[in-house]
Amino acid sequence: MSKGKRKDDRLEKKPQKEFEEVLLEVRRVTRVTTGGRQLSFRAIILVGNKKGKIGVGMSKGSDVSIAVSKATHDAYKHVVTVPITEQGSVPYETVRKYK
Repeated sequence: MSKGKRKDDRLEKKPQKEFEEVLLEVRRVTRVTTGGRQLSFRAIILVGNKKGKIGVGMSKGSDVSIAVSKATHDAYKHVVTVPITEQGSVPYETVRKYK
């Protein structure tokens, strides 16, 4: 086997993620203290497998990438199971008022 062949094999065996991650919001948050303004970022992440498991995580960090990684970790910790019908909808009554 040549080196190129082994490299291709490793790329094909990469496992697929069970959950899909969606970045809902990144917001810049400023806190005013006696020393001045302290800048941080807040991120909200939604993870789900489209089969009834979903989790939401929110976290703050000094950098956007830190806030996103912390929120992703938080979302995986708070995964809940939601019932889904055969039609693919959530079995709860919807009430709305029109005019």
